[in-house]
Amino acid sequence: MPRWSLILRRLREIVLGAALAVLAWNFVCTPLRLSSGGPIGWRIVDRLSYRLREPRMGERVAFRQPERPQRIRIGRIAGLPMQPLSGETGRAIPPAHYSISLDAAGEAGHGRLLGPIPRLYILGPIWP
Repeated sequence: MPRWSLILRRLREIVLGAALAVLAWNFVCTPLRLSSGGPIGWRIVDRLSYRLREPRMGERVAFRQPERPQRIRIGRIAGLPMQPLSGETGRAIPPAHYSISLDAAGEAGHGRLLGPIPRLYILGPIWP
């Protein structure tokens, strides 16, 4: 009987560890492999920060393109909601949208402003 309790205890620890890993992967941080444009390699997307606060001007973020949601890109927050659009009088970034500047030196259009990008498409800040 004690042998079965040891096996059940170990099994419970494995299942609990796997559940915590899945939660961390989906809600805290996610590894992201960059394969083109700029420095190639791994980055960590902080999935928790933007659940607690809004994106800040100048932060490097991972985001999905609205027209191609399966593609993840890296950029910098260049405009906040309700801010006037640069160079356009009387127009502002809509609520819950951000303007993003591409941040991959090797990509065509580097430094080009994208936006407005809906807040839901911004995954989170990236490290490093």
